[in-house]
Amino acid sequence: MVWGKQTSEPLRHGIGGHSTTDSEKLEGRILVVDGRETVCEFLRDLLTPEGYEVNCVPDGKSVMKSLASAEIDLVLIAVEEVNIDGENLVTSIRESFPQTIVLVMSEYSSVGSARGAVVLGAEDYVLKPLQEEEVLKSVRGSLDKARMAEENRRLKETVAIFRMSEMMNSAIKKESLYRIIVDSALNQTRSSLGALVIYNEEKQRLDVPYCSYIEGGNLHFPQDYLSYPAVDFVLKKSRPLMLVAGKRHGLARKMDYLEYSSEVFPEILPFEKELILYPIRTPHSHTIGFIVVSKKLDEASFTSEDVKLLGIIAGQSSFSVHNAFLVEGLERNYVSTLMSLNAILEAKHPYTRGHTQRVTRSSTTIARALGLTSNEVKVMRDGAMLHDIGKIGISDAILNKPGRLDDEEIDIVRRHPIIGETIIKPIKFLEPMLPIIRHHHERMDGRGWPDGLFGSQIPLLVRICTLADAYDAMADRRSYREPMEEEDIRKELIRHCGIQFDEELVEVFLRLMDEGKINAPEEQRRPALLKV
Repeated sequence: MVWGKQTSEPLRHGIGGHSTTDSEKLEGRILVVDGRETVCEFLRDLLTPEGYEVNCVPDGKSVMKSLASAEIDLVLIAVEEVNIDGENLVTSIRESFPQTIVLVMSEYSSVGSARGAVVLGAEDYVLKPLQEEEVLKSVRGSLDKARMAEENRRLKETVAIFRMSEMMNSAIKKESLYRIIVDSALNQTRSSLGALVIYNEEKQRLDVPYCSYIEGGNLHFPQDYLSYPAVDFVLKKSRPLMLVAGKRHGLARKMDYLEYSSEVFPEILPFEKELILYPIRTPHSHTIGFIVVSKKLDEASFTSEDVKLLGIIAGQSSFSVHNAFLVEGLERNYVSTLMSLNAILEAKHPYTRGHTQRVTRSSTTIARALGLTSNEVKVMRDGAMLHDIGKIGISDAILNKPGRLDDEEIDIVRRHPIIGETIIKPIKFLEPMLPIIRHHHERMDGRGWPDGLFGSQIPLLVRICTLADAYDAMADRRSYREPMEEEDIRKELIRHCGIQFDEELVEVFLRLMDEGKINAPEEQRRPALLKV
């Protein structure tokens, strides 16, 4: 698929009229609204040498279309074109394009109408016959005034961005970091739709960790994301790209762009008008993703200042996102180490081999059936995976003892939740899993251990793990007994409703058994992937 028409990269387009070369300084883009060609020629000849790009339209009916398709700084309107079809053109421009300056050209006899236009939002009026010095003074003064106001506003916004940067650097949870990045991009570009897209190198796919219009995000790009030209361009070229409905746009000659279609970019945001993809790079200039902001039909088009602000946000974000990924990698390695220890532990004790994986699968199945959030399911999964980590501190002789344990040995085994908590507690990012590790042997009647929690004092995720853990213990072989039959397990679960187990969870658990979603250990030993 090619970029633009016959080139290898997106083309830059703009509306007709004189355009400055790259070496010239463009002072502003001016649109003249006057049906008399002599007026247009006079203004073009006067303003072009001063660094202004001048385009002309013959009447007021063409103005809004021109403004929508190009970035115009100032409109010079003949007073007779101000009112068209009962609508005031000045009011329409101010409402749809508030950053565009309006000057009215008026004969002395129509000065009352010109003053009325100023009341409605025009910056000023100039009298005909047009005088060179008066026109230049009015155009320069209006644009300089607007630039000063814009600089003040942008200065305030830049301060807001650096405050945002401080928040990003202090954000503990990467979910909060991602939200701050997208919200900042939306605020600075005055957009209402946005997303953060990150390349997951481990899984070789693009993830959407935060999207402004979907609660919690959890979106993924199609697996064939490399087939989308817009994605491929931004990742490989590491340059911002604009997607538009057509070729006519004020930024078309300033940045790369493509006409939007489903083949060009996957619809993670509803496309109405235009959107920009801005790359995020690591300190070593490696592109790790991009920010996407999209405009609705009723929102003002993107400007070059919006692109600059996105660049600042992307630059500020890159360091924080990169650090978040480094921390995430360390966290994964830490968890992998703990799970390796867990696997070694289970390998040494044949009667509990595979127990952790089965309890984890059952626990996450229950959590999903209850409609818990993705984050809660993740905590459930990780907590269940680590729930017996404290058995590392229990003697092999006790864990492998053939036959029943005596009272002293039982007391030692009952220390494993506390040992597990002691192991995990120093690891800050595993803190949400601590209740599962410490309390998975508590009971609804308060007779559990180690703390004797009662009823609702026991967190929901803990109650889920307790149920899954007890089921696997009953359904699996032990040194002192054979596995229990499924019907006997059902009776045991029902008999202990409200005593050892949460009654509502038992009801869900039995339904999942009936649906074949929770199986006996022999069935669960088949290779399977844990998914969240």
